[in-house]
Order: sequence, then structure tokens, then C-alpha cells
Amino acid sequence: MPIHFAILPKESEEKGALALAFFENEVFQKRLTEAEALRIAGSKEKQAIQELSKASITQNSKEKPDYILISASKTFACLKTIAALGRLYFNKIKLVPDFFSEVNLFFQIQEKEGKYFIIPFYGKEEGLQPLLECDFIFPGNPNWFIKGMLLKTFHTDLESKWVKKVKKGELYLENKEELKNLIDEVNEDEGFAPKVRLNFNEKEGDEEAFPRLKLKDRFGTEVEITFKAGDQILSYPEMAKKDKGTLSYYEKDLMEAGYEKNRAIEGIFSAGTEKAKNALYFLLECGWQVFDYLDREVLLSSKNDLHLNYEKEGLFLKGALSFQGQETDLKEAYHALKKDDYFIPLSKDKVGLLPKEAYKPLKEAIRIGQDAGSKGIRLEKTQMLNEKVLSAFDETGMDSKIKTLKANLSNFGNISETKPGPSFKGSLRHYQQIGLNWLFFLKQYGLGGLLADDMGLGKTVQVIALLSLIKEEGKHLIVVPTSLLFNWQRELEKFLRDICFYCHNGKDRLEELDPDKNEIILTSYALLREDLEFFQNYSYSSLILDEAQNIKNAKTKTASAIFSLRSNFRIAITGTPVENRIEELFSIFEFLMPSFTTEKIKSNLIEESFEGMGSSTRKKFKPFILRRTKDEVAEELPEKIEQTVFLEMEKEEALGYERLFKQEKDFLRELLEGEEKVPTLQIFELILRLRQYACHPMLVSSLLDETQQIKESVKFNRLIEELKEIRNEGRKALVFSQFTKVLDLISNALKEEHIEFSRLDGSQNVREREANIKKFKENPEISPFLISLSAGGVGLNLPEADTVILYEPWWNEAKERQAIDRAHRIGRKNVVLAKRYIYKNTIEEKMMLLKEKKTKISNFILDEDFNGELTRSDWNFLFDL
Repeated sequence: MPIHFAILPKESEEKGALALAFFENEVFQKRLTEAEALRIAGSKEKQAIQELSKASITQNSKEKPDYILISASKTFACLKTIAALGRLYFNKIKLVPDFFSEVNLFFQIQEKEGKYFIIPFYGKEEGLQPLLECDFIFPGNPNWFIKGMLLKTFHTDLESKWVKKVKKGELYLENKEELKNLIDEVNEDEGFAPKVRLNFNEKEGDEEAFPRLKLKDRFGTEVEITFKAGDQILSYPEMAKKDKGTLSYYEKDLMEAGYEKNRAIEGIFSAGTEKAKNALYFLLECGWQVFDYLDREVLLSSKNDLHLNYEKEGLFLKGALSFQGQETDLKEAYHALKKDDYFIPLSKDKVGLLPKEAYKPLKEAIRIGQDAGSKGIRLEKTQMLNEKVLSAFDETGMDSKIKTLKANLSNFGNISETKPGPSFKGSLRHYQQIGLNWLFFLKQYGLGGLLADDMGLGKTVQVIALLSLIKEEGKHLIVVPTSLLFNWQRELEKFLRDICFYCHNGKDRLEELDPDKNEIILTSYALLREDLEFFQNYSYSSLILDEAQNIKNAKTKTASAIFSLRSNFRIAITGTPVENRIEELFSIFEFLMPSFTTEKIKSNLIEESFEGMGSSTRKKFKPFILRRTKDEVAEELPEKIEQTVFLEMEKEEALGYERLFKQEKDFLRELLEGEEKVPTLQIFELILRLRQYACHPMLVSSLLDETQQIKESVKFNRLIEELKEIRNEGRKALVFSQFTKVLDLISNALKEEHIEFSRLDGSQNVREREANIKKFKENPEISPFLISLSAGGVGLNLPEADTVILYEPWWNEAKERQAIDRAHRIGRKNVVLAKRYIYKNTIEEKMMLLKEKKTKISNFILDEDFNGELTRSDWNFLFDL
């Protein structure tokens, strides 16, 4: 909280030292003790109070007044310390200290009836001002005085005894002898004494002239200087005749403020818009009278009472501005700044100059805000970290929610811990708990977040833990790629108990859906587009996108569909927030918080990667992106993470599989008719063809006529995307398959993507094999390594890889472990992520289920020497007979 420092004239006179008091605000009602001031002061104020305390002559006194006393010798240093804070006051007026333009002390001697009177003046050689008209004079080192809002210093060589003489009123000389003694003393102290003028005669009736500035245009880029002496207004030429010294003195002030003299027209000065604005602040603070181009007097701001409040609909900027006793609400400032004006109408003959420290913040707030009538100016919640806006407010001007939010978004470690709800059936690692804390915190404030952890760190489980806390607040819609529908379904079932969720999928999806009974609805991007009208009928408590790079192009139909949905809270999940260009991140944030990414940021940003974002842009995005790499959380991870990724074929691919399955099933039925012993080799061939189709339909294209050819595979496309993601993260992967034709297809796709890779299969000789292994191990740009099971399942040592992908399932677990162990070697420091791809509702899933029950079947499938017997019920299960 800011502390205000006030000079106490009465106590200073009584004690013969500078008396300073501390106040909490500009009302100056209750003085604070030093201890009270330290308790509520900000860091800079505390430092200043501590410096004053060291210089105080009351520090060791038994008497503890509600002010401190500073000795004359230490006064000037203390004043400089307070002046740096900009909160030094005298008689409730904020002072403008001028420590640079020192003035001299002059004694004018006037004779009257044989007696002599000393009249003290201050200033330069010309343009002198009466010293006794000043509000406060203090003898020190240097000596200083206060006139209006100005605090000025005498020449540093002036001895304080002369100022003390003025203060004591020793301004009367009885005779010429005393006058001679004074002049002798001045001569002895030459250079350290005032200048004495015996022939200085002020004309009777002459009044001091003060400068007036008239703006010739709206912004004050051209001004005219005149002077006011009593009731008389003097033009520039008239003032030049009357008192050229005073004219030169103020003319110099005007040019030092930033104006340049017009050589063609007397009294006219000009400056650029920004320079003019700054000059007006300075001149008003120095006590000049300023009038705008409509002849209205310009008043300087004396107090800002601005508040930033948090409400459900957003942030609201409220309050009033005060200009030398005249107050106006924020609405007038809003309309002025909308027109790029910094003058606020107060009355017919007065305008206020917006306070310098608040001009830019208010202009920024008004630029991005909306007029909310009596509620003030409404800002989006995302602006609570906008330093351009927040700099207008001290701690007292923000409500507690904004202070808390600002602190927590700057440092996630400040966010309080939130445990998962009672329906959550799992445990979270420490970094996952931090993720839950962050997500729940954003939810409380209605802000969106991008969870961008590395692949394999459990982004899904963090979101499910959040759902366990908020699932009863309304409907929650989760949109995922088609290939991940079953993965999400499986994870929801695994981690949430007593959950009502619906997987919006299949031909009869709209008929089966009863939205009122389901807390969580799970669907794919494709089906969301297809059934958009249905989804638009509802407002969602939360909207969650997995693999959010699906909306990286804001102009696509998918992105447009997502943007059209209504929700209170939004989460985006992706391990690759930026795949190619930074604009992809803008699209995701357009979904999360539509007002967040301004056109200015988009146009100014030239970096092309997430990691390469400029510091200002990164600072803006950082609070709303949580990204942890495997390296950062390695200590919390097991040595090996194994995942089974369930995928689902899309329509055409699924129809092709069904046709092939029916064909093989009919053939099997014929084989089994009348046979007592199951013909295992022939059945193995049937299973092999179904497994090959699940790898890619192109592997069995020779079995299908031209009208049945399928060229797309969800599983294959998923693999290529994942390999690109791994490469973008600077990691390495091994891809295993039993089928060299699969490796051929992957090789062709990687070449099209211009991705360098290595390959190992049974067709290579020893030299080729060693060269490919060396290339993968030594070249950081080479990834993935494509390996056939027969050629590389054992004997390789490839710890450079941290990801192993088993493209199709192998029913022999020992061989799977051997493949994974190519990367998971003894002594490696990084975690290995092993993934198995399984197609849902295919022979792959059937065999996975049987593997758990019948070890002999899993061995049989891959061991051609197996001679065990299988029952008809086993084959009935595999082929739905």
C-alpha cells in the first residue's frame, strides 16, 4: 500500500528541524506511527521509511511523537528519497521538487525616513520573486523553500545563516552604520552570501506577472504565451517591454519543457503531440495557468479513485477522477479517450488533463474494453495480467480476487491444492496434481487453459480428475479424434465410478442419446460437424478438446463448428500446440478465450515456433499454457510407461473389414463342418489376413476387387502424426511390425513428409544393417527407426530412443518385452514410453481378450510349431460363430 509523506510546517518551526508525518491516503486525517507505516508499506516505501528513521533525531528519544524529525544537515538527502516516490505533500498539496534549477537570494535595501528595510527576493539576475510570499522556508544544506506546489533550492554555496535571518524577521536596519556592517559582512562572505541591491526600486503599484498558456489547437502542439499581472493580461511584446528578465525566465521554462520558439511570430511555440502532452503536465505542475483552444482552463489531476473489480461477467473498471477539487466519473474519460483526447470536460469553462500515470493504462483499458453503463468499463477476464492496464492501480485499487488471480497465474506454485472428487478411482503423480490444481483454478475464474504436456505424461487422467470435481455442475462435452473415442471411453470407465456418460457414436447415436441423463458426452470431431445442430441446442459447463491441433486452422469447418458451441469453461489438450506456424496457437486460443489474441499481437509476431515466441507474447500466453516435458518430471516417472491405444476404423475402412471378416467366417464354417480336428494352419491363414487388413487395407488389396479397395487407414494415419510429434519434440522412436509391407508403407509416407528415418529388416546384409544402426544412433536428425520383428526383435541396443511403438499386437508377451527392451536398457536415465496400437472391434481386440485367458492360444498364433489342440468354442469366440 502506498504511503504519503507530509511536511508539517508548525512542528518544523517549533522544533527547528524538518517534521515529517506518514499518512495512508490523500485525505490526511490520521497520522501513522513509523511501525504502522512499515506494516502496510510497499517495498520501496519501506526502504524510504527506514532511511528516514536512520536520519531521525527522534530515533533514540523517549518521546515517540506521530511524526519524525530530520536535522537540517540530513534534510536534503531525505527529501530526494521521498521525491523519488512522487508522494511528498505540503498542506495537502502534492509537491513538485525542483532540485536542478537553483536560485539565488537577493536583498533589496529600501530607505524610508532614515531607516533601512531588507526585502528578500529569489530568482536569477532578472525576473525576481518576493521570498516572503513563499509558503515555507527551511535553512539547511542546501537551503530550500516551497511556493505553491514547487519545492526549490537556493544556490548550494549560500550559507544558511542568511536564510535564518530572513526567517527570524531580522529585516530592519536602524541606521547607516548597521547598513554598512551588513554590506561588510556580505563582502566578507562573497560567494556564500545574498546579493545586495541598493538601487533596486520596485515601481509603486507594479504587480508580479505570472505566465498563461493558450493552446492554439486541440492537442496543444501550438501554444501562445501571455502574462497576467493583477487584472491585466499582457501580450508577449508588452511583457518584453515591462520585464524582459521575467519573460526570459519563463520562456526558458517553456523551451525546457519541450516547446520550440516560432521565429516568425512572437509568443508562439510549437511541439509534437507527445512532447506537447508531456510539456503541459510539467508546466501545470510548475504552477502555470493553461487554457485550451476553446478558452477553458486546464486543471491538473489531484486524485485518482479508480477500482478494478472482478465479477462473473468480467472485470469492471470503475471510479472517478479529481481535478483540483472538481470531480468527474470515468464515463467522461471513456468518451474523451475514444476520440484520442486527453482533456476531459468538467464544466463550461474548465477541462481536466488526464493524469500522466493513468493516461496510457486508461487508454489501453478503453481500447480493449466496453462501456458497461453504470457498471463502468468492462474488460475480459484475460486482461487481468495486462500490465498496461494494471499499472493504473495500486494494491488498494484491485479487489482480492484479482490480486489472488494475478499472483497465482504468475506462479502456478502459489495455487492451493485441490484433491480429486470422491468418484475418482486413481492416484495422481505430483506434477499431475499440479495440473489438476491449475485446471480447477482456471475453472473457478472462468478462464480457459491449454494442457500441453509431453506425450505419455497423463494429460487425460488430469482432465478426468478435474471432471470428478465438476461433473455435477452440468453437461460436459469432450471432443476427440475418432481414433481416440474408445481410449477416452476406457479411461473414463477406469478412473470414474458412478458416472453417467454417453459415447456419441454409431448409426443410431441420435436415437440412443438422452442428454438429460448424461453428465459427460463424448464424441468425435467428424460427428460433431455432422450433428452440429444437435450439439448447438445445449450450453455446456465445460468443453474439452483432445488433440486440439485439429482446430489449428481457424477457417476450417471443424474449427467453425467448435467455435459455435456455448460453454462456461474450455480446455484444449495437445502435446503439439504448434506443428508448423505460431498462428496455430492463435486458433486454439480463439477457442479457449475468443478475446485473448488481438490482431495487433498476430501482426507483430514474426516467430514461427512455440519455443521461439517473443518474450512479451510468451508472457501473455504463459499463464494459460501448462507444459511439462518428460525430462522435467523424470524423477516422478517409472523407468517404463506402457500404454495400449485403442483405435476405431472409420466408416469405409470398417465396412471393408466387415466384408472380409464375413468372407473368412463363412470359409471357417465350411472348414469346421464335419471335421473333428480343427485345421490349424488354414485357420491361421484366415487370422493372418484379418490382422493384415487391420495393419492397412492395402496389405490385402489382392483379395479385394477394385470396387472394394480401401486406401485410408485410421491406425496408419495416427502413427504418422505421432511420429511427426515425436520428431518435433526432438525425441527418437522405434517402430516395430511383423510385416515388411507395413514398413514399406510407413517408409513411403515418411518420405512424402520429408522425414529422415532408418530401417532394419531381414533383406539387409550385415554391412547394411550396421550402417543403418549407426546412422540412427549417431545422427540426431534420424527418427524413427523402422524395425521388422524378425530382424530386430532381439540383440539390438538402442537407448537413444525413448518411445517404442508396436504397430500391431503380438500375442507372445515375451517377444513384446524383447522389442521394448531395445530402448529400455540398463543404466539409461530417461523414461521409455511403449505404445501398443489395437483396433477396437477387430481380431486384434479379440486376441487381446483371449490372451489373458489362454496362453496356449497366444503361443499358437505366433508359433508355427505349436501342436496343441484348440476347441471349437475357442474358434467360435474368435469368429463370432
